Amino acid sequence: VFCGSVLLSIGVANKSWHLMYFGRFTFGLGAESLCVAQSTITSEWFEGKEVAFAMGIGLSVSRLGSIWNNIVSPKVANSANIEISFWIGAVLTLVSLLLAGVIVLVDRKATKKIKRRTVDGLEPLTMALLEGSAVEAEYIRTGGKTSDEKELASNACTAPETVHITDVKRFGPLFWLLTLSCFVVYGCVLPFNNV
Repeated sequence: VFCGSVLLSIGVANKSWHLMYFGRFTFGLGAESLCVAQSTITSEWFEGKEVAFAMGIGLSVSRLGSIWNNIVSPKVANSANIEISFWIGAVLTLVSLLLAGVIVLVDRKATKKIKRRTVDGLEPLTMALLEGSAVEAEYIRTGGKTSDEKELASNACTAPETVHITDVKRFGPLFWLLTLSCFVVYGCVLPFNNV
């Protein structure tokens, strides 16, 4: 995402359509991959109903960022010049990259705590970071097992489920209708908003 944003900004500065297209292409590859990674990280940190809420908050913040961009970028382009508005976007993606590094460090810390405490690795990451809290006290009092963990361990499957690309054939009509709905929204409404 950062590389694509920088390439796009350089393309705008040099008035090179080819470099702008390549920058947007690179940005798009990174952005779509980032969405998958963000969903994966969110699902590791939260469980149950918390996952849907956390993903909803993440998507809302993302959409608010788009709205903010649509309001601020034209004002910056009109008051200064268009190149500066693109470079501000590149700087913001650099900040995002640095914050992703912080997330990696926090994630590693939580994973190490989980490995020290549990053999099964069934403890959610959020619990691993709650040092000195009521959750920590409950964890110590019960000898490292919470009621949810005990239930989860008793319901755990012994063999992991494998996923194959041919599983797509088993998706029902509701899935395909929702997919079509998302396609229409992303293909029609969002480009209209940005244009």
